[in-house]
Order: sequence, then structure tokens, then C-alpha cells
Amino acid sequence: MIRQATENDLRHLTRLSEIFHKEHWFGKHTGFDYEYCFDQFKSNIISPLTNVLVADVNNVVVGYCVAFICGMHYTPSVRCTIGYTYIDPNYRTDGLFGDLVQAQTDWAADHDCVDINISDGGQYRGKFGTVLKALGFERTGTDGYKVLAH
Repeated sequence: MIRQATENDLRHLTRLSEIFHKEHWFGKHTGFDYEYCFDQFKSNIISPLTNVLVADVNNVVVGYCVAFICGMHYTPSVRCTIGYTYIDPNYRTDGLFGDLVQAQTDWAADHDCVDINISDGGQYRGKFGTVLKALGFERTGTDGYKVLAH
């Protein structure tokens, strides 16, 4: 089940982020600050410009997805950027990534974003382009985007 993150999820989100940090390339040369990460999630959960969603399986948080609304250069339009997504390795073939991205896409459309972009596909080890295409995104370098409105 995909649902809005709550303050009760903060420790789970931070624990998953620590695992993500160790898995990702930047974890090899940067330290992980548990309390800083916790505080960042806490401030984002209450922000109207940020949407923090969790993948909940049998009342256990097994993944998350954070999206931000931001302005676009030289225009009053806004876009949505999916900045962070992580799924526990044991649940990566269950379609949760697609469910999280679709929920963020719906949220972005509800907030009149003209497009949505995503750049966090390290978990898919070379299959990110295929995953993006299946979700209706176009590939641009290492990112993907989808036009939502004109």
C-alpha cells in the first residue's frame, strides 16, 4: 500500500536511507548522519511543497519516495522533481517503485506541475531506462521526464 508518510514513520525512513546510502556510490566516500537525516525527513513531511510517500507492506515501511515542487527557469510554471526513492531489496520486484512514482505523478498533476522528472535509479543497475519507459517517462541522459500539462 502506498500512503502519505507520518511522523510515526520517521525512524523507518531514516533506517532505509542509511541502507540506501551504503548501497549507493556516494556512500563509499561520505558519512551518514542519522540525526540530520531524521530532521530532514521531519521537516519535509510537514512542507506543502514536498510529498513524502511510503510503501507499506503488512504495516512495515519497506520503501519511500520524496518529491518536491519547484519553479522552472524564466516562467511562472512549476515542475515536480522526484529526488529520493528507495525500496528494500527484498521488495524491488513487487511493483512498488511504479506505484510510488504514479502516486507522485498524480500529486504533481494535482498541484498543476507542467512536468515531472526523476533521477534516482541507482537501485536498478542499468535497467533504469527500461523502468522509466514502462512508467511513461522519456529518457534524458541519466534522468527521465514526463510532460503533465501544457
